[in-house]
Amino acid sequence: MGDCDCMCKVSDCDSARWMTVTVQAPAKVDYPRTVNIQENPAFDDTKFNMTCTVSGSGDTMVQWQKDGVSVDIGDFTVTSVQVTGGQYSYGQTEAKTSTLMWQVTKRERYFTCNNITHFDGHYTCAVSTQTAGATTRDESKAFIVNVQYEAHWSSGPTLTAAAPNDTSKEIVCSVCANPQPTFLWTFKNESLRKGIQVVGNKIILDHVTRDDFGVYQCLANNTVNGEDRMAVFEVTLVERGPAREPHGFTILSNHTSVALTLQWHPGFDGGHPPQTFTLQYRASTEVTLRTWRDMFSYTTDGVTRYQATVTGLRPQTEYVFSLYAENSRPPAQGPNRSETVTLIGSTIEVWMV
Repeated sequence: MGDCDCMCKVSDCDSARWMTVTVQAPAKVDYPRTVNIQENPAFDDTKFNMTCTVSGSGDTMVQWQKDGVSVDIGDFTVTSVQVTGGQYSYGQTEAKTSTLMWQVTKRERYFTCNNITHFDGHYTCAVSTQTAGATTRDESKAFIVNVQYEAHWSSGPTLTAAAPNDTSKEIVCSVCANPQPTFLWTFKNESLRKGIQVVGNKIILDHVTRDDFGVYQCLANNTVNGEDRMAVFEVTLVERGPAREPHGFTILSNHTSVALTLQWHPGFDGGHPPQTFTLQYRASTEVTLRTWRDMFSYTTDGVTRYQATVTGLRPQTEYVFSLYAENSRPPAQGPNRSETVTLIGSTIEVWMV
């Protein structure tokens, strides 16, 4: 606020003393103050930013929060600029602007329904100052962020569905989108046959016949940033059967002279969950296969992967690995291999490191 001159009189001594008192302005958010605003619309293929202006004497500390919790600095860039010449709280002419910028867009990292909605919420900037040993704090009104994006397939369901003949089957177009999309269904790029019920993002087949097996198209439409967006997803309906082949069977580079790690993606479970895997291996000079069952699965960016680390190998020895997938469908006669699918016979040389 500034300096004030004060005079103190002592009547008994008929004397006076002058002193200077410095009055400090407490922390204050000058903008935004009165309304909930979304300063910039947020879309999945753009960046957005929010700016607030704060004033106060001394060293003002600005903190950005999302839904009452400090923002993750890894997701944003924060910049501060000192400004002068304006009219701010308590008659001050100096203030500070702080800008929070979202620095990750759909095109800069793998898109999932979760990582785009991660930025939705109520953002506020809070300012605090230390005055006379006490902390003064003020908080802005909320910036409301609700990211809009076209339809994307969600991380859970598969793009393949299975059903036996003469049963009912529900096929779901499991997508996320904002705003909520409208749906149009086709079968082999033609209109659905009579008798198939359409309920929003799903269709219901009362009595599945062999003619119903094939590719269904789900067209999801919404409007983002004033533009019509349409995304097309295909769901294949098949008859229940054996587990499909795993894919992406690779040997990772993090291996030693006596161990190595393999990774793969599960295929469709054939409509008979759960699905299990058997990893077999042998040295290229051997005949007998050994089985390795110690494995685990994990999901990142909406993609499920399996890994197994095989130990006890011999240095400088060539090994052959095979991977089998099985589901819970009962075999016709005993524990035969008619229900398994061989993916790849992969050969690798394991060298001393």
